[in-house]
Amino acid sequence: MSSTRAQNVDPKNWVLEHTTTAPSKASIVAIGGDGVGKEVVDAAIRCLQALDLPLEIESPVHGLLAEQAGLDPFSAELRSSMESCDAVLFGAVDTGPNGRCRPILRHLRFGLQCYANVRPAFNVEGIPCKLGDGNTNLVVVRELSEGMYPGCEGSLEELATRWPELRDRIGKELPRDGVFALRVTTEGASRRIGRYAAKLSKQRRDNGIGDGCVTIVGKDNVLKQSGGLFHQSIEEEVVAEGLETRYLHVDDAAHKLVAKSEMFDVVVTTNLFGDILSDIAAEAFGGMGLAPSAGIGEGVAYFEPCHGSAPDIAGQGVANPAAAILSAAQMLAYLGFGAGGHRLTEALFRTIRNGSHTADLGGTLSTTAFTDDVLRTLENTAKKKS
Repeated sequence: MSSTRAQNVDPKNWVLEHTTTAPSKASIVAIGGDGVGKEVVDAAIRCLQALDLPLEIESPVHGLLAEQAGLDPFSAELRSSMESCDAVLFGAVDTGPNGRCRPILRHLRFGLQCYANVRPAFNVEGIPCKLGDGNTNLVVVRELSEGMYPGCEGSLEELATRWPELRDRIGKELPRDGVFALRVTTEGASRRIGRYAAKLSKQRRDNGIGDGCVTIVGKDNVLKQSGGLFHQSIEEEVVAEGLETRYLHVDDAAHKLVAKSEMFDVVVTTNLFGDILSDIAAEAFGGMGLAPSAGIGEGVAYFEPCHGSAPDIAGQGVANPAAAILSAAQMLAYLGFGAGGHRLTEALFRTIRNGSHTADLGGTLSTTAFTDDVLRTLENTAKKKS
């Protein structure tokens, strides 16, 4: 990679630190969830333990394993642990009939009010990217508490009966046959996510990565009221931090992410648009197998890989744990262990550069074998420094 910006992949630039001073200890609840979640979270735990940091990691029984033991898949004890710990490391949810952990993720997002979904994306040396010119280093900040999530839907016939005067922008009456979905936008939530995006952009600029310009993405030409409120609220918060903004319609943003992703620093957008755009941005890594994320609230946070539960390969030991390991590094930066997060990130990417690849990256290594290579790299790096 030719760009210093693209090479600067310190996890301290992916998320705002909860504290700027490393704590004497931090408590982490590790929840594998469904599918490959347990496999990749177990790999991330091995890496965290190798860093020799003051971490207390608890792995409560949950989900299918709890159910098979005659226990509640989401017990009151687990809920209490999640609410009292410093951070949660989460694996994946299967939304199909075999999933048991959706209530856990729902509580993390909405019960604990983790409102900011923070998803970095950057080019990785040794992995062919499908975006931009190879100098991508951006973060998508997705508003996670409202918009089209959680789904609020109903019958158009009932809506028309209850609100007969409702018309669309060109004056048409509602049809009676079909369903509707509600998109919610509030000024408070919009300003809150705007403040987070602005502070993250300022932090990245101060660290020599970003240009201090926050890109706001919406669809104001169609959704004038909800889009306008979101746009204006965020813009005011960003400007108050002394930063610049640009606005893009979501279709234009998707195009530019593919063609010119190096132009972006921090992108802030709504729940649905962020869900889509952050998956597009993950191709900067070379795919979802390396894409980490964070869900940030006021004093609470969870961290999870973006690849999902992958039920077709669950239990086979072939899942790529890189995204879970990077999510753990992001978690360390949030907790104030930025140096540890940087060490872990460097070891992971050095391992990949040295040719250690799982099947999704064209290699043959199992989940365990890849993790073993990361741990060896960590150990060898520590020996060289000592």
